Amino acid sequence: MNKKKVMCSVLACAMSLSVASTAFAKEGTFTDVSESHWAYSYISNMSSRKIIDGYDDGTFLPDKTVTRAEFSKMLSGAASLSPYAPSFSDVSEDAWYAYYVGAVSEYLVPVGDLFMPENEAKRKDIAAAVVRAKYYDTAVADTTAIEAKFSDIASLSDEEKKYIALAVEHGIMDGFDEGVFKPEEGITRAQAAAILDRAFGNDDLTAIKVNDVSVNINDIERFAMSYIDEGEEIDDAAMQYLKQSITPSIESILICGEIGKAIGLELSEKQINEIEAFKAEATYPGGPSIAFVDTLYTAMEYQVLLLNKYANELLSAGNYDELIKEYYQNNYMCAKHILVEDEALAKELLKKVQKGTDFDSLKKKYSQDPGSQGSPDGYVFTYGEMVPEFEECVKSTDIGELGLCKSVYGWHIILRLNLPEDYTDIQYNIEQSFFASYVDNKTNEQASEYGIISKINWDLVNAEG
Repeated sequence: MNKKKVMCSVLACAMSLSVASTAFAKEGTFTDVSESHWAYSYISNMSSRKIIDGYDDGTFLPDKTVTRAEFSKMLSGAASLSPYAPSFSDVSEDAWYAYYVGAVSEYLVPVGDLFMPENEAKRKDIAAAVVRAKYYDTAVADTTAIEAKFSDIASLSDEEKKYIALAVEHGIMDGFDEGVFKPEEGITRAQAAAILDRAFGNDDLTAIKVNDVSVNINDIERFAMSYIDEGEEIDDAAMQYLKQSITPSIESILICGEIGKAIGLELSEKQINEIEAFKAEATYPGGPSIAFVDTLYTAMEYQVLLLNKYANELLSAGNYDELIKEYYQNNYMCAKHILVEDEALAKELLKKVQKGTDFDSLKKKYSQDPGSQGSPDGYVFTYGEMVPEFEECVKSTDIGELGLCKSVYGWHIILRLNLPEDYTDIQYNIEQSFFASYVDNKTNEQASEYGIISKINWDLVNAEG
């Protein structure tokens, strides 16, 4: 399958199930990082966003030095960089860091013609990489202050000094008490967390935030593009529609993921392996960042467990059939209609029916809705299955009474009917709708119970360009 379409298929599956650390050990909590550690908040933030992972034994190893390959992964996640295949002879395409290196190749400069993935990431290179990823303008950088402040940067190029100056000016990096920057030295994992959180922790590109989990608008746009066939043109309006459609679904998945962890659900080894396999399948040049793919699919695995739990609760309650019947009676409607394009004709037909002309004979003669031929006894539907104007008109009309409304399809003369007692033909649809409603209520209830806070930045999602 085309890697772009893998993402589409997965979200489509999740949308069919949803509406609006494997055990419950909060990300950001590590045995070797206490709350008094100077980088505790930075590490917690970067870990909860899956930018910097801990180790299987529950440690973070804050003093461990970071390699260029490791920093590639961290930066690509923090800046939501799209993955690309590497072009360095010392980075094989099957290396775990290959696509991260490809993603940062314009930001973390190579060493000659090589990337040197196992070398320590130097502070001067990290300053340059972060400043480039933030798109700060080096033309306006003033190096006077740092040349006076740091005694060990005289041998650096003017360009290198500018990157350091901007990193210091924006509060991303600083020097040491003895008046040095140590440009040739490496950084620890704790220092990397601090640098990346200062640079990207309060980024104004966050489109979705669920507790500490955030999704960058760039990832939503790249994800939206996965719905577009290769070579297909898409205008701004279509892109807006895609973003507006998928954003609430992504939020719903993330909420389910947070609830799953909060109530103590545990991912199986099989599910964890599936996440890794999916990340490989869904990583493609120009696509969403690997951090986003990891976050989304991990949440989806929790969602599967959560929805199975909800389904089992319903089925074991002992009154499932009664619940379905009650839901059908309270949430479904039945109506016939005559659809015409002309307003004057619609009003004339309405008067005829009001004066006693048979509705069905007029429907047969005038209606321009080919779909109604398959439903001679009327449409049986619930909210969201018909055009909004039709639904609202039926809802506001008493059984046996007439209504008139206009939609994008034309003018509807509506006759509301009693619901059929036999709903066997649509029972599957009723059960799907009922379960979606049940899940919606349960997730809202549990999100409130466990203090899960979710927000979509609609101004950002709706912004053009």
